[in-house]
Amino acid sequence: MNWGICITVSHARWVLCAALLLAASAATGQDFARQLADAQALLSKANADNADLLAPETFSRGTDALRKAEARFAAGRADARLTRELAEASAALSSAIDLAGRAQRELAAAIGARADAIAAGAPAQDSDAFADAEERLVNAAAALEAGNLDKANARADDAERRLREVELQAIRNMLFGSARQAIEDADEQRTDRFAPRTLARARQLLAEAERLLQADRYAVEEPTRLANLATYEARHARFIRGLAEDVRKGQKSFEDIVLAWEEHWTLLAEAANVPADFSTGYAELAAAIDQELRRVPGLEFNVAELTKRVNGLEEEIRELDDRLGSTSAERSALMRELQARARTREQFATVNALFTSKEADVLRDGDNVILRLVGLRFASGSDQLNAGSDALLQKLRDAFNVFPRLEVVVEGHTDSSGSASRNQALSQRRAQAVADYCVEQLGLPAFRVKAVGYGDTRPIAPNRTAEGRAKNRRIDLLLKPRLVN
Repeated sequence: MNWGICITVSHARWVLCAALLLAASAATGQDFARQLADAQALLSKANADNADLLAPETFSRGTDALRKAEARFAAGRADARLTRELAEASAALSSAIDLAGRAQRELAAAIGARADAIAAGAPAQDSDAFADAEERLVNAAAALEAGNLDKANARADDAERRLREVELQAIRNMLFGSARQAIEDADEQRTDRFAPRTLARARQLLAEAERLLQADRYAVEEPTRLANLATYEARHARFIRGLAEDVRKGQKSFEDIVLAWEEHWTLLAEAANVPADFSTGYAELAAAIDQELRRVPGLEFNVAELTKRVNGLEEEIRELDDRLGSTSAERSALMRELQARARTREQFATVNALFTSKEADVLRDGDNVILRLVGLRFASGSDQLNAGSDALLQKLRDAFNVFPRLEVVVEGHTDSSGSASRNQALSQRRAQAVADYCVEQLGLPAFRVKAVGYGDTRPIAPNRTAEGRAKNRRIDLLLKPRLVN
């Protein structure tokens, strides 16, 4: 039907013909609108599947056809050409989605490396390096799109290697940026002239952090801690440089600095209730303050232990009162029980006297005794006993001899640095090393010694501080004496 036909009919038929043509035109427009919406939905799906990255040629062909179709539709050109452009766009975008899915499977390692680099902030930290690495992945996808699997795999390996490098560099920048800047600032101020050891310490800490991160880029807690220490040491070096400059320029004397330093020592001495005597230096005062500080946990424990003992004695008295009217055998049994407990208290006191505060904390747990070997040290990540630990471990023989029969549970504990599985395994190996020493060197029967690793599940101090982490890295010996009545 066309307008030419309508001219030859009557006016009424002409009006009817016009109405039919308008209705047909509207129906055709609705069909094109649906087809266009379908193609645009395919574009959204292709974008979500990263088809622009993983099927670049096919995706580009589809988007070009869709843009032309959108322009033609907006201009009201509902014709055969619009039909072809929409068909071409839909076919190409559907193909791009399929190709992207294949690339996700075939190039999974490189695609995963790209995701990790993005998560590490690589695009923001070094956009050029990330763009170069990503372009290598695009080239691998293009080779796969062209059907050349060998070339695609080779390019994908190259892309993965480069993306991993970019990711690691981004993690380094994120973790070590402050430390590097602090060391650079110290270098610019020629801090090494006045604080060479402190600045060298900062560099050593940063180098160790770099080494650990290189070994495992996802175990960031310890490298972060070391980097923070490096930042501190670099700033500390600048502070020392400032003092030295003040002395050099005559703004302060060496005596001024010493007296200011001693004011802080005096405050610490007063808090520890020891005299602040600087006439012979600081070593004796430091030792006295340290000794007082170490007494605090012991005093707290003694108070708790005395309270427990008083409560226990009160309970024993009540039980004795209840049993006074019972048989002689019952009274004898009660007396033996009380005597056994008294012996246990004496044995605890004997063991406690064997160790200094720097060697072990001796704790009570009911009738059991806990030896917390604070003086026992392992190298980081190692389960090898240091040669310097032998004197402390030999003292265990005297502690074991205090009890006629004894079961020993060696408990290994770590801080929260690193993964939970590694910490558990390391704590088990360290506990086993001490247990083996008790059997092989101290002569305990093997069936009376047990090693248990608890990893980082039983902290005794907060892991957020270096001091707390040091306390949590420990070996506890649970001595379980057999009460002899």
